Amino acid sequence: MRCRYHALLQIVGFLAVVAFHAEVTFMSRGWFAVELFFALAGYNMVGALQQRSTLPRYAWARYRRLALPLLLLLPAVVLLVVIGSSAAATYAVAAPLQLHNLTRVAMTEVRDLDMAWMPTWFVAALFQLQLLAFLVRRVLISASLALVLSGTAALGLGFRYALGEVLNSGDGSLSFSAADALYWAPITHVEALVGGVLLGLGRFDSRRIISVMLFVSLCASAVVLFTAVEFPSLAFPLGLGDSGEHVWGYLVLATFALVLIDKRQPLARWVLGWELAPRVDRAIVVVSQLTFVAYLAHGSVLAVSTYALQRVSGGAAFLVSTRGAIVSMLFVVATSMLISSVFARLLASQGRGRLAQ
Repeated sequence: MRCRYHALLQIVGFLAVVAFHAEVTFMSRGWFAVELFFALAGYNMVGALQQRSTLPRYAWARYRRLALPLLLLLPAVVLLVVIGSSAAATYAVAAPLQLHNLTRVAMTEVRDLDMAWMPTWFVAALFQLQLLAFLVRRVLISASLALVLSGTAALGLGFRYALGEVLNSGDGSLSFSAADALYWAPITHVEALVGGVLLGLGRFDSRRIISVMLFVSLCASAVVLFTAVEFPSLAFPLGLGDSGEHVWGYLVLATFALVLIDKRQPLARWVLGWELAPRVDRAIVVVSQLTFVAYLAHGSVLAVSTYALQRVSGGAAFLVSTRGAIVSMLFVVATSMLISSVFARLLASQGRGRLAQ
């Protein structure tokens, strides 16, 4: 049974991302939850890394699990193609190959309708990064911990610096579009995923490198990330300034995510110490399992509903209001979870097992 603490993190992360996309006040840092998802994905893939399997077999298993829910976006993609969206047509070609996140580099702007598939860029990046981790699994499992940590950091820092140099506007800063494209590149998040793997393997004990002072810093960072306090170097996407946040910022965020998912730190021990009825624990786990498909579906729901509201009297003004943002979030969460539960029931009824990330 999935860990209650990790299940709650997954639920909270899903809500944070939806709130960010719905532009809910005080949730301008909700995008950070994507980094949390990479760390949790690394932690959860440890069992697969330790099994005897070939790359094609592992890749096909991951592809089936990650790509099948993309079919839920088909109606929205078809609708957007019909109304003339060239980006939707490009997505329809690239998504079956799990390469749609790489098409983001070629886009010069992001439109409201692109929200239909924007969350799935993260899934493609995760798929690509998991294949890389499988290729080097022996190194992750048995090589010197110092070598793995330093090599991973060097790969992440070097990749982001190089891609940032290609994408920058010539003055050392990145435009919103360029920094957003960097955000969806798989190697951008390599520290979070590999760190999650090391935690899952039991090779990386955060207590040895994190003092009480650092844990307090983690809590303070949470306040910064999830409030409206404006710190330019932590704005989304990282790298809008000229001080290299797009290079070193993700390493900081990965460290934050890894401390957060470590079940041995004080917050985790407190949550795991709650005395809950078994049915409550099961309900938490079930909801967390539904969040993966709900995450994929929420962009489509948000894009189509936004498109519809913009075409009714007063709809555009409602969308930009605080009340509109909150109502949008609640509607998107409810609809996405409904879609997710129906999808899970269909899979279960066909004998294909329960839905899990």
